[in-house]
Amino acid sequence: MSPLDPIADSDPATRPATSRTAQAAILVTVLVLLAARMPSTILAISNRAPADVVAQIGDARLVDLAMTVGAVLGLALTMVSLGIFLAVARLIERHLRTGSAVPGRLRVGPMTATVAACFLLTQARELLPRQNAVPGPVAAASMAVAVGVGIGLLSIRHTRRTGGAARPGVILVATAGLALATSLTSLPG
Repeated sequence: MSPLDPIADSDPATRPATSRTAQAAILVTVLVLLAARMPSTILAISNRAPADVVAQIGDARLVDLAMTVGAVLGLALTMVSLGIFLAVARLIERHLRTGSAVPGRLRVGPMTATVAACFLLTQARELLPRQNAVPGPVAAASMAVAVGVGIGLLSIRHTRRTGGAARPGVILVATAGLALATSLTSLPG
């Protein structure tokens, strides 16, 4: 039986901790946040463009087009990296046989919750109105690891309540590692 077979997903023992519906919801939510950030991203890219390069181009419309293309490529790259991290999270959840904290159609496992929380925190902090309110890369990585450890601890607590057999140390290391990896993918603001 294929892991993508809907019959396999109906069996609680073989069902993935995270549903595809939850993954799609995470992708859409991050995409909406990225779209909301698009004007400020284009402005930030424009402000960082070297003046001599802008002068060489000469045409303001071409400069604006280049900045917009750069921002759209950044959006696409962020979505691809999110998709990769969600796939890795799903594989780890399947390998560790972690349970889902939310039963039903919209199931979310601990690794997927970690990836989603870190991506959403990164996008949300970039929407803050004041630049000096945004923490630096070390503070952001520390915050992401703390979120990962917190989600790991909640997952361990849930697993123990439901009688699951997941190993606590492995879950903590996996959630903290995924959180650190996702925080390292965000470009400095």
